[in-house]
Parts: sequence; C-alpha cells; structure tokens
Amino acid sequence: MATQATAAKAKAKAKKAPARKSAAKKAAAKKTTAKKTAAKKPVQPTFAEKAQENARNVFLAGLGFYGKAFEEAQSQLEEAEKRMKARQKKAENMFNDLVKHGEKVESKAKKRLKDIELPELKLADTDELRTEIRARLDKARDSFESLRETITSKAA
Repeated sequence: MATQATAAKAKAKAKKAPARKSAAKKAAAKKTTAKKTAAKKPVQPTFAEKAQENARNVFLAGLGFYGKAFEEAQSQLEEAEKRMKARQKKAENMFNDLVKHGEKVESKAKKRLKDIELPELKLADTDELRTEIRARLDKARDSFESLRETITSKAA
C-alpha cells in the first residue's frame, strides 16, 4: 500500500508541475509584452561625452586637412616631375641640334680655310710679301664675313 500511495503522490505531483509551468509561461509572456509596449526614453549624453566627441571630431578634421594637403602636394610634385622630364627631353633635342649645326659650320669653315693659299715667307722681298699677305687676309676676312652672314641668317 505504501507503494501505491507513493505512486499516487508522484502522479499528482507530475500533473501539478506542468500546470505551474504553463502558468509561469503565461506570466512571463505578459511581462515581455508589457516591456515591449513601454517606450524607452533616449539617454542624453553627458557634457563630458559631448566634449570628448567634439574633441575627436576636431582631431579628425585636422587629420583630414593634413591628408588633403599631403595629397595636393604629392600631385603637384608629380606634375612638376612630368614638366621637368619634358623640358629635359626638349633640352637634349636642342643640344643635339646645336651639335649637328656646329658640325656643319665647322666643315664649311674648314673648306674656306683650304681655299686660302698662304705663301711661303721669303725674307728677301718684304714689300711684295706684305702686300700679298694683306690681299690674302682681306680675302680670308671676306670669306669669314660671308660665312658669318649665312650662319646668322639661318639662325634667325
């Protein structure tokens, strides 16, 4: 009989326990719905939090300014390098053109110098020698003058 009584008590407890749980669930469900419907008040930041946020924003603005300034300087440097390379190339071409022109002038001058005949110096007849030398120097001056005129007219 004792076992039957214990078994009956266990059955009664088993039946009562689920009833308690469902009641607890209903009460919990009512509490959550009550919490959801209640409006939360927005939390106002404190003066210290506002000051800290403003200080951070000022720092970020300064950092952004320096970043933009660096990028601008970098782009100006790259542009200056491009211009410098272009000018360097132009200077090289100009130098090469001047060298070619100098070679042409040199060859013309050498031809003109070959045209000038220099007499052998004889000490015996100095007056005739002086007039001959003056005539040839005049001829050389005329040749160089015409050479100079052709060079300056082509350069202009």
